[in-house]
Amino acid sequence: MGLVKVQVTLPMRSGRLSACRHRSLEIAQHESNCLRRRQLTARYPTSYRHSGAFAIRTHQPPGRPAQVSRKFIYQQGQKAQQALDESFAPNQADEDVLFYLPVTKNWLFQLILGLILICHSSYRGVEELFCDLFDLSISIGTIHNRLQATAVTTAEINQSQGLSGIEVGLHDEIFQAAHPVLVGVDAASTYCYRLQGVERRDEDTWGWYLLEVMNQGFAPDYTIADGGSALPAGQKAVMSETPCHGDVFHIQQQFEQVANGLT
Repeated sequence: MGLVKVQVTLPMRSGRLSACRHRSLEIAQHESNCLRRRQLTARYPTSYRHSGAFAIRTHQPPGRPAQVSRKFIYQQGQKAQQALDESFAPNQADEDVLFYLPVTKNWLFQLILGLILICHSSYRGVEELFCDLFDLSISIGTIHNRLQATAVTTAEINQSQGLSGIEVGLHDEIFQAAHPVLVGVDAASTYCYRLQGVERRDEDTWGWYLLEVMNQGFAPDYTIADGGSALPAGQKAVMSETPCHGDVFHIQQQFEQVANGLT
């Protein structure tokens, strides 16, 4: 007697079949996420793995490791986005006219002095600013002439100042383009009462210009100068009763040179 193989196919509801397929996709997606998290955690230290930022990177529920709610995380993100939008948004107030400035030649001459004396700009810098901002052409000679004319006026103003209140005078010599400049400064206020370019820095030159400041009431208790011979000699010739003490800067500088040579 032969055997008959009967294959029976039971009907399955379409809804159950869809649920099974959906469940299979969820399992596959979960395994993929777990694998991706394991790969990411291997790249970061343990302290960073427990932070809220790492939870967001690995698509974990935000806020859970840091003990904060999802709502709080989203609120902070919205605040950060709002701050970025406000930072890069155009500001209408920047376009408002604050005031109108009448530009005259005298104003431009004052601007030249401000750029040179306050901003320490070079002649070329002043020339470039006039060209770029004002669309004006100005020569290097004009800039130099305006400064020289102002120097004459300021010299007259300086010579009219009373110097009787200076108790300690600081005297030294500096150089501008290899030319000596005699300097006198009040130790208390740092007011510069003498800034004179000269050809020589000998005893007679110092004595001459010390006589000029004496005519303005300069009579300090004492002065401080470097170890040069011309300056104290010139002061002794015209201010014999005023002592001239040596400074410590040049002594320290000489010791530093010796120490550097020994090392």
